[in-house]
Amino acid sequence: KSNKAFSFLKFHLISTLIFKLIYWSQDYFMTHYLNVSDKVGLGKGMPPTNSLFYWLWFSAITQTTIGYSGPASQSGVTITFAKNHNLLFKIINLTQIMSVFFITAYLIN
Repeated sequence: KSNKAFSFLKFHLISTLIFKLIYWSQDYFMTHYLNVSDKVGLGKGMPPTNSLFYWLWFSAITQTTIGYSGPASQSGVTITFAKNHNLLFKIINLTQIMSVFFITAYLIN
């Protein structure tokens, strides 16, 4: 039983760190390549790019399913999921939320 608990913790910590980098990468891309992201239909970013620490916090909040009102930019503006026009962010966020279910289901067997 303790081996499963360690695996549970390990998989969720690794997932949190991986998604932190993915969130930061999409934030950087959406902020610095506005024309490209808009042209391919991903939406628009909100400059400036948030820090890696912010995305670690956001990823941990998502992975633990604690919840939040939405991502905030460095200017302090909070955006709800429905009003966020960043399609890439929405895809990544939903993928991370689903990873919580997949990791748990994998470890139950």
